[in-house]
Amino acid sequence: MARSNKIRSNKGTGLAELALGMISVIIIAFFALDIGTAMVSYGVNDRACRDAVRAAAQGQNATEATKLAKQIVKTYETGSGLISKPEVLSVNYNDFAGSPPDGVSPFVTVTTRVTARAVAPLNVFGKPMAGGTFPLTKTYTFPIVKLTVNS
Repeated sequence: MARSNKIRSNKGTGLAELALGMISVIIIAFFALDIGTAMVSYGVNDRACRDAVRAAAQGQNATEATKLAKQIVKTYETGSGLISKPEVLSVNYNDFAGSPPDGVSPFVTVTTRVTARAVAPLNVFGKPMAGGTFPLTKTYTFPIVKLTVNS
């Protein structure tokens, strides 16, 4: 009789360990999904910003550079409910009015932003993510390229 009670208590212990283990695995899986979303969002924003600044560097003036940067960023539609479409926050076109100082190249700086939504909002370092979303911004600077063709 004592032997059958021991077997039953071991089965209960195994079930309790399994339940606690599954809770831990689920928490880790949700955290991994959030980290994956953040990494993909960062990659999308990085590529969008880099391509936008390259396009803006080919503009002849600030207005054209802004237009080119926004056109490029429009091509980065993610099609995901977790990652917003990248947006151009600022374009700083500095060509020094056609005469840059010695040793300084004209440049353009573009800043873009993507907002990602967490799959399972968790606390990060004790601070909850506001609304389960987090914005990612990226800034790139590139030399202005004004191509002239001599006939």
